[in-house]
Amino acid sequence: MKLYVLGFLILLTACTIYNPEKVLKEKSKNATAITELHLSCSMAPRIGTIQIPMKKLPPEIGHFIQLRKLSLKLNHLNALPSEFGNLKNLEDLDLGFNDFSEIPPILSQLTNLSTLDLDVNRLNGLSPVLFTFVQLKNLSLSHNKITRLPAQIEALTNLEYLRLAGNDLKEFPVEICRLKKLARLDLDENELSELPACIGNLAQLESLSISMDASSQISARYRNMTNPELRRTGGNQLRELPTEIGDLKKLEELTLEGNQITNLPSEIGKLVNLEYLQLSANQIKSIPPEIGNLSNLLYLSLTGNKINDLPIEAGYLDKLQNLNLSYNLLTHIPSAIFSMTSLSDLDLSNNSFIEIPAEISKLKNLEWLDLSHNSLTDVPYALCSMTTLEDLNLSNNPITEIPVEISQLKNLISLDLSKTKITQLPPEIIQMKNLFTIDLRGTNISTEQKAQIKKSLSNVSIYD
Repeated sequence: MKLYVLGFLILLTACTIYNPEKVLKEKSKNATAITELHLSCSMAPRIGTIQIPMKKLPPEIGHFIQLRKLSLKLNHLNALPSEFGNLKNLEDLDLGFNDFSEIPPILSQLTNLSTLDLDVNRLNGLSPVLFTFVQLKNLSLSHNKITRLPAQIEALTNLEYLRLAGNDLKEFPVEICRLKKLARLDLDENELSELPACIGNLAQLESLSISMDASSQISARYRNMTNPELRRTGGNQLRELPTEIGDLKKLEELTLEGNQITNLPSEIGKLVNLEYLQLSANQIKSIPPEIGNLSNLLYLSLTGNKINDLPIEAGYLDKLQNLNLSYNLLTHIPSAIFSMTSLSDLDLSNNSFIEIPAEISKLKNLEWLDLSHNSLTDVPYALCSMTTLEDLNLSNNPITEIPVEISQLKNLISLDLSKTKITQLPPEIIQMKNLFTIDLRGTNISTEQKAQIKKSLSNVSIYD
């Protein structure tokens, strides 16, 4: 026991102790000169530091009368002292990751507050004090237990950002539709099943996110997406979008990942400022031709749906840089893709096509290409002419041979040929001086050839 205590004392001596309460009291000596104060445990260095979260905020906080920004994140606070009302100049307050069960009433005295963060607390409702913050622009209430929003939310007429992710909302709060200045709305990880028509009233909206589960960040490449038994239960389950979605003319980001949407309304084509569209893990069978009107679209993810083709109009997306069609029902590569000449990242993995058309060589800016888990039997010359490629994945295909022309891919850094039927690589592969990794696991390529490649390309890592 003595040795244990001695060891603990030695460890304690070697560590730095971060005590935000002590920091507060030390800084209070010069309180009137301070405009920004961080008393969050997350601000402390992680290695070799012992943190002592505050359970109670000392009254000295009232000395900081010039304070404009205050972070009390990651403590164990459940109330604020009356002296907190002295912070009349406070504009930005972070109370996230604490133990508040209600919005502290004392906050009603902070008439300049424009940003309030109460993420990850114990709120199950919103008290009237919140609706006195008519000057509030940014409000984050994610990961609480809020089941409904009171009608008074419409009093926050200056609100521009509202985050309600990770709560228990079962119906879309229509009062939100009256927040005319709202630019960003996050309703991820709730239990919504429909989007009301009044969503179209949010004319200033630039970002809308209603995903099933944002905490999991459903990967664009996660395995067995099409297996319904592996889909996560719970969370948002939107089945359709109202036609009024097309009225959101300023929308730049739309995230609807992991819902149950089967069809997209043609009005989606009216979102001419859209740059980011995330529709993965839904039940979409077809894409409307109006998708081609999204002339500013840069990112489109349709992974984990039931799509077997794209409309030819999708080829008009000439600014598109990232396209993900993995885990769908494609039996061929949609011809519209070959007109998307700005593409740099293309994921067509986990489909059922058997060949790569020569037109793929039209993608002159492509750097990342995933064709894994299909039924390809050969690699065409056209693919070998795509000299901008840096990452090429052909794994899990019944490919039997790699052409000599593969050596033309001078910029290739990563080549995945794992679980193919290749038994030999062309000798010219040693000309690929930028190659950094080759995955040959599950192939019958000889040990001798692997050794020759390693000898000629000293920087390459071979996975076998």
